[in-house]
Amino acid sequence: MNLSTNANKISHYPVPLQEPAHKSIWVDYVLVVPAQQFTQEIMQELPVDRTAEYIKYCGQNHFHIGLNSSQFCKKAAFELTMDYNSGALPCQCDFYGSVSFQCESFGGQCPCKPNIIGQRCNRCKTGYYGFPECRPCACPSTALCEPVTGDCICPPRVEGGRCERCAPYTYGYDPIIGCEECQCSPLGVRTGNLQCDLQTGQCSCKGNVVGRRCDRCAAGYWGFAFCQLCECDLRGSEADICSQEDARCFCKLNVQGRSCDSCRDGSYNLEESNPDGCTKCFCFGKTEYCSSADYYWAKARADDISRWNVVVVEQAHDFTGVPSLTFTSLPEPPVYYQDLIQQDLEGVEEYFPGSQVFFTAPPSYLGNHVKSYGGFLRYSLVFVRANEGEGRVMFS
Repeated sequence: MNLSTNANKISHYPVPLQEPAHKSIWVDYVLVVPAQQFTQEIMQELPVDRTAEYIKYCGQNHFHIGLNSSQFCKKAAFELTMDYNSGALPCQCDFYGSVSFQCESFGGQCPCKPNIIGQRCNRCKTGYYGFPECRPCACPSTALCEPVTGDCICPPRVEGGRCERCAPYTYGYDPIIGCEECQCSPLGVRTGNLQCDLQTGQCSCKGNVVGRRCDRCAAGYWGFAFCQLCECDLRGSEADICSQEDARCFCKLNVQGRSCDSCRDGSYNLEESNPDGCTKCFCFGKTEYCSSADYYWAKARADDISRWNVVVVEQAHDFTGVPSLTFTSLPEPPVYYQDLIQQDLEGVEEYFPGSQVFFTAPPSYLGNHVKSYGGFLRYSLVFVRANEGEGRVMFS
């Protein structure tokens, strides 16, 4: 209505409203527009921005809108695509691959024949080839086939009609991940053979050349790929023996010299079985220098066990408080049998409380045994318990 006449004299305007189909009306506001500024565009309903709602409810699965999505999401996606494409898109169902030219209104999926896939039903599904016939591929389950010819598409570095073997110069066939390259060193293999073992991948190496790829010298040799012998004493060298770049020998801890052939000061007796090469001198503090004696090692077996004895050792104190040790033989003598001495310990704790039982060696084991330095005294000790607090001990 036009309220321009005498607008400055009227303070109240009647606005007639018609009740729509017996529904209530809520008047939020009334917009008064001067007649000079009025256009029909003002009467158009403004669109409602529901972007935030669309992101919240439809963007949870990377904005994937499927048939099971809510009506709001499907309707919103439909309107967005309609607006973007300036209208609906044609189905374009493939003549050979679809059973009908009518597609789904939402998504545009055409109805496909068996073993055919795609929105337009225009290609074979995985494991089939030769559209539109789409026959099964004659390939193992771990391989794909070429969609037109049906040839098997093998894993990397695999060949064969059914992808059943490694390609040349590869190894370690696996039906899923394929094969690995041999990568044999041309300088280190025999007669230029670059094919490795099909199972282990080991290349065929020249003499004194090692490594799966035949790419380094063996221990004790240097200068790949000629691999010349290092001039090192094996008795004093580490496991790697020498440097493969300059033939420098790697000496053990107590060994010195260009060839690792002499003991360091304070050690003696260079031998290959010693992890340190030489043994440290033990001269009772008199000197730090020593050398190997003209003696040899021998193993001696104590066959006469009857010369061993059993004693009880007790600690006592004299009247001045100075501690001393007492040695007492047991009432029950030990029993000797071949190379075994057996002692019954019944009553020891009762008669000798707090004491300790020792086996005493015969004179041949005592005295100066410097010549046995570094050797070992090996024996066996067995304790058999009969009852609580009682038992027998055996020494051999």
